[in-house]
This record gives sequence, C-alpha cells and structure tokens, in this order.
Amino acid sequence: MRIKNNILWLTAFLLMYIPKLEAQGNEHIAHWTEIGAEIEIANDLELELSEELRYLIDEQEMDRCKTNLGLSYDVYKFLSIGAGYTWTYLNKYEDNQFFHRHRISGFIKIKKDLGPLEISLREKIQINYLNKEKENADYSPKNYLRTRFSITYNIPNSKLEPWIQAQIRHQLNNPVKNDMDNYRLAAGIEFPLTKHLQMDTFLQLDQEENKKNPEKTWIIGTNLKFEL
Repeated sequence: MRIKNNILWLTAFLLMYIPKLEAQGNEHIAHWTEIGAEIEIANDLELELSEELRYLIDEQEMDRCKTNLGLSYDVYKFLSIGAGYTWTYLNKYEDNQFFHRHRISGFIKIKKDLGPLEISLREKIQINYLNKEKENADYSPKNYLRTRFSITYNIPNSKLEPWIQAQIRHQLNNPVKNDMDNYRLAAGIEFPLTKHLQMDTFLQLDQEENKKNPEKTWIIGTNLKFEL
C-alpha cells in the first residue's frame, strides 16, 4: 500500500508540470535517470556507486552516460567531506561523435536541522579532463567550483521528503576570465519504495550563462538508490 501511495504522489507531481514543458529555440527537454548504491564500509564512511543516463527527448538522442564512484565521511553530525571520480561518455550528436571525459572532485558539506526542515550547503571542486583535439576545447583540464544550497522538508508522519535546490557553477582556471557559466534550479520528492530502496523524482532547469549561444534544458529526473 505504501508503494502504491508513493507512486500516486509521483504521478501527480509529474503530471502537474510535464505538459508545460516545450522546447523552444535554443532549449531542450531531457530525462535524467540514475541507479546507484550507498554502502557503509565503516563507521560514518560510505562508498557510493552509480550509473547515470541523460537523454535529450526533443532531439531523440542520448546526451551522455556517466559512471560515478565516491567516498563520503561524516566528520560531525553537521559536517561531511568526500571525494569522487566520474567517467563520462559524451555524445556530440550534432557531429555524430562520441568522447570520453574524466573528472575528479572533492567536496565539503554542512547541514542544519530546523525542526522538520534540513538546510544544507555543499561546496564542490571539480577538475574535468577533456580531449582538446576531438572536442575542439580551448583548454583542459577545466576546473570549477559548484555551490549547492538545498532545503528538505520532512513531512510529519510521512515518508515523503519534498525538497528544493539551487546550484551555481563558477570557472576557476579560464585563461581569459573566470565567470559563473551555469546555474540549476530544481524541486523534487524523495520517498522509500522498500526498506533499502529510495526513489527520487525531480524537475530541474539547467541554464548556461556567459556563453555565445547559451542553452537552456528542462529536465525530468528519476533516481533509484539502494542503501546497504
């Protein structure tokens, strides 16, 4: 019964917004899906593994797939740190070419509980290695600082956890000028399907900034996470 109720909440959430999404001009509509696992390997230390697929609905093309591997450690109840590696297989569908990318990252996250609200701030350094020749990239690696602010509401007497989130990405080593080149705004709902399986569904705006032809992408996301 609980799974059925959660699926009904998910369906209602998506039906409210999907009809309003329509690609225009330099806009895209995408679906992101991720399946992963969190494994506690020691006290306060977790191993994180996931596979992610991003698909452009309006172009009917795969955008990219990603393999993520990470570690996170709870230093205190309110403070955690972590590091990770991501391999990306990217599709430049306009040129019918595929590229490999590699990323290493490290983060620090603080959070505070205010009654039913959990407020968190995460600062992440990302170092992205591109194929300069094949991708026609002006420099590599490309380093970024990604700032993410989140608010989660723990509904009393319910397993549903709605959340909102804002992210900005700032360049760190652009040889010309370091700018904020991307921001994301998202809202979603997380809920359990079983004792060890969580589902997260969200809607997100991904907006490029300070580029010649900035792209806007409306994203429908569904994530599954096993907690072991």
